[in-house]
Amino acid sequence: MKKSFKNSLKKNLKSYLKHELDRIWITSDEKKFLRIDDALKHEETLEKKRAIIQKEENKVTEIHKLFLKVLNKNNWGLYFKGEPISRIPTNDDSMVYKVNEVKFERLIEEIQNILENDCQENEQEKPTEDWSSNG
Repeated sequence: MKKSFKNSLKKNLKSYLKHELDRIWITSDEKKFLRIDDALKHEETLEKKRAIIQKEENKVTEIHKLFLKVLNKNNWGLYFKGEPISRIPTNDDSMVYKVNEVKFERLIEEIQNILENDCQENEQEKPTEDWSSNG
């Protein structure tokens, strides 16, 4: 008796449904598409963009390595332009001077921050849509 009651309840509820929803295809960047072909094309363009980004990141890494190699080879260093030397007092009232050197890791971090900010600014200039209704 319970099964027949559940079956009749299901039939009554199904009568209220007009149609089944279509599948929605969600790509790796969380965009939604009604057609799988559109989703695959979009994912392909994303993959191309990822490859370009990876290639650019590899170039930046190579530039970092070359830059470090040149600095080390020539015994060069980087210092703060505004205050290249700081005074350190000693116990006998004389001064010891120290070069305010910039660590190479700090330089790389700053370069990467600038590149990321530029990339984010470029992405914000392009309008994007979340749904593709080509279905």
